[in-house]
Amino acid sequence: MPQEFYLSIRAEIKSFVEDPALTMMGLLPSRVSLAKDASVFAASWRMTWITLAVGIVALLIIFRGTALQIVGIWNGSETYSHGFLILPICAYLIWIKRGALANQVPRPSLFGAIIILAAGLAWLIGELGSVALIQHFSLAIMIQGMFVAILGRAVTKTIIFPLCYLFFAVPFGDFLVPPLQDLTAVFVVEGLQLINIPVFLDGIFLSIPTGNFEVAEACSGVRFLIATIALGFLFSYLTYQSNVRKVGFVALSVAVPIVANGIRAFGIVLIAYYTNNELAVGVDHLVYGWIFFAFVTVVLLLLGMTFRDGIPEDVQADSDSPHQLASRVVPQKRIIISALISLTVGAVFPAYAGVIASRPIPNLPGALPVIETDTVGGWRQVNIASNWTPSYKGAHAYLKKSYRKGGEQVDLFIAYYSTQRQGVELISFHNTVADGEIWQRAASGTAAVVIDGADSRVKRVRMLRRRVGRVAYQWYWVGNTLTHSPYKAKAMQAKQMLIGGSEAGAAIIVSTTYREHQSAADKILKDFLKHLQPVGPILRKYADTK
Repeated sequence: MPQEFYLSIRAEIKSFVEDPALTMMGLLPSRVSLAKDASVFAASWRMTWITLAVGIVALLIIFRGTALQIVGIWNGSETYSHGFLILPICAYLIWIKRGALANQVPRPSLFGAIIILAAGLAWLIGELGSVALIQHFSLAIMIQGMFVAILGRAVTKTIIFPLCYLFFAVPFGDFLVPPLQDLTAVFVVEGLQLINIPVFLDGIFLSIPTGNFEVAEACSGVRFLIATIALGFLFSYLTYQSNVRKVGFVALSVAVPIVANGIRAFGIVLIAYYTNNELAVGVDHLVYGWIFFAFVTVVLLLLGMTFRDGIPEDVQADSDSPHQLASRVVPQKRIIISALISLTVGAVFPAYAGVIASRPIPNLPGALPVIETDTVGGWRQVNIASNWTPSYKGAHAYLKKSYRKGGEQVDLFIAYYSTQRQGVELISFHNTVADGEIWQRAASGTAAVVIDGADSRVKRVRMLRRRVGRVAYQWYWVGNTLTHSPYKAKAMQAKQMLIGGSEAGAAIIVSTTYREHQSAADKILKDFLKHLQPVGPILRKYADTK
């Protein structure tokens, strides 16, 4: 038996070393002499792979800040730690296409430089608007563009899925956390009500007779969802020929983790209920959750195997003669020129971003002016401290004032940014209306209000602190425009920086508390905004005095 095992391993190694596809593509040297034309073809592929590797490394060096940022997120976030696996998987997916690639000739294309040009412009917009996600996706597209520039469109088409799979290396999905929290909370409540367990839901907080629970960010299931979607695409590609089956399994990979997370959360609350909170609390519920997720993943894959249609292995296509292949080989000089043009196009954008970043930060004229209310509305400014302060770190100026009318109080908060720089920006994931310590976010949405005398919409955030609730309305002032959309505000900021306009922007938030009905808070805030002095013109005048 050991002798047979040794011979089988030796045979496998020999077949690998003498793989004709790898030899023709220049990935492995041949152990036998190749004909002259075949040698020319293999040498051309070998130099092409070297040029491609150097080009990608050079691209990563040019955009090293973005590349290091992506790796830092992989390393620091459990949600995106699977990113370390994506590059090896992409390499493997290209590897299994070696048979189809062996009969193709790399033909550099300037279309790759056009792709890098478009992606570089997007990267610049992301840099100016401090939108890291746009920069991350842009870098992935530029790497894909380098493949097109060096290998050509026809060869790249053969490995289009491995290149597109690179997008799963981009840390993407944080925006799903709030809606998944809300969905999970509703799922748990519906399940508990179905078996007649009394439950009270307030946003993402729920109470049952044995205790209180919060659907925290870690319980939203976003980690499992993102990883399962990536697995679903990979499994579909390797398992099915039919596009209908591929789409069907990908749809399952989206639906199953969402439903599974709801069942997991329901089960944890149910176990806690029947054990009087002795089980499934603290660290236990995380352990139970990941055991459950592992089980669901296995079941999902087994389910997918039941309707596989036996996709064949990639085999080497009928090859042209060595003479025909050699006659189509492109001079190496042309491949290098295409790579250099692509790198030059890409390098323009970080250089321009550096020029913009070097512009001096304008001096502030002083503290933000106090915003008054008219005398008709009955609201007057008071010096009463509030335990609510949004988190907007790095703002160049702040304003926090309180106003009262009868027994009601409204707090006004403004965070003003004279410029936008990485880490000091108006729109950031770290800027929050609920501080997470005193006040916890319960729900989010939008509301129709009147701002500066015009009908507008604002972001509505509801927070809780013990038995007290708080409602906040939030909107942005950027480029003399008011908007509740952070995406629109980011786009306007990038536009202003690109054309050399004012980079000033501000977050404006008004908030009040309630004890029983949140609709009462909405009524108070809308009345206050009707009588608040127009904020936009005041901020515009403040910015113009610098």
